[in-house]
Amino acid sequence: MRPAGPVAPAAGGDGLESAYRTLIRGSAFLAASLQARATGGRGGGDVLPDARGAKVVGNGLRELDRFLCLLLDEAVQRVAPPTFDHLAYARRNNVARKARDFHGVAGMAHADEARLRAIGRVRACLHHCRGIVHNPALFGDVRIAAASCGGEDRRGRRLELTFDDLARICRFYAEFAAVLMAVCSADRRIP
Repeated sequence: MRPAGPVAPAAGGDGLESAYRTLIRGSAFLAASLQARATGGRGGGDVLPDARGAKVVGNGLRELDRFLCLLLDEAVQRVAPPTFDHLAYARRNNVARKARDFHGVAGMAHADEARLRAIGRVRACLHHCRGIVHNPALFGDVRIAAASCGGEDRRGRRLELTFDDLARICRFYAEFAAVLMAVCSADRRIP
């Protein structure tokens, strides 16, 4: 459950390490759950057999987004100048924008913004529309989100995600978290 208002950043590295572990564990848990769902006696690799399954996957991706937001909140404390408005940053919910702003504060290029945005659109379709596609561009977002190139253009009324697609998304979150931790472990605070 989200707090009613902004939460003041925690002092020290404990919050950063805790947020990192939460994202890593959440990513591993979602990948393992989806693998069990994909191979759970139904055959095939489709983890979205119905609208309910789409909502479950959408909720899982939404949790990973939230965990990444919390990690970004903790990480920006390590690299931001003293004048940085941490509370305003913590109030932001769009993980792609938050990551872009983090990379700007840290003086780094942000090559993952398009992928985070695509994951957000896929997640929203799964969660709010139960996987029913209303915009054909969403099929391209699946390829961007899962970092899969080529393949067939799976047009249809229902968004199709395989376990491999979702496993790549889960790995992306874990790799993104590892990069954040590496940035925070270096002395990158801007004076």
